[in-house]
Amino acid sequence: MVYRVLHASAAQTRLDVATPRGLTPLVARDEEVALVQRRWDQATLGMGQVILLSGEAGLAQLRQGLATLLATGHEVARPLCLIQCGEAARHVGQGEEGLRLLAEALMAFEASERGDLLAEAYRLQGELLLCQADPEVGQALALARHQQARAYELRTALSLGRLWQRQGKRAEVYQPARAVLPLERPTLSGG
Repeated sequence: MVYRVLHASAAQTRLDVATPRGLTPLVARDEEVALVQRRWDQATLGMGQVILLSGEAGLAQLRQGLATLLATGHEVARPLCLIQCGEAARHVGQGEEGLRLLAEALMAFEASERGDLLAEAYRLQGELLLCQADPEVGQALALARHQQARAYELRTALSLGRLWQRQGKRAEVYQPARAVLPLERPTLSGG
């Protein structure tokens, strides 16, 4: 695919480009949009609010909520909303989308010179990268076995075990290392 630059634009994200054309509206969701707006207004007054949106529909509603907030000029909320959308993407198995949203959040933090949620953005980015690392570490383990490089095989097996531990796969944590280490320990005789 080939693109041609026609003119300079102030748009920094895909959402900035899509908003003037009109976003997909939430059909028959006036009550939900009003609820999100009321909760946002309360949150900006210092009253903590929580709204639970789940699954793919929840992710779509979060994106619509982000678009609504940005359309009303709440640019200060952009990084937080992007982090929330990134976390929702992780929960519905859209890791690449989550990483894209977090990259956009990090750029928004940089542009606004805010750092209050940077730790949360990096934590979530780490979780998303861990989820993606599983196949790559598995590939490294297979390659080390193929090359009969026992030291690298063990290091990779330990990395995979730590990765699985962080992912909550408690039953599988020791399997990679057990496959590398001998089951019998040599006995040393004193002489």
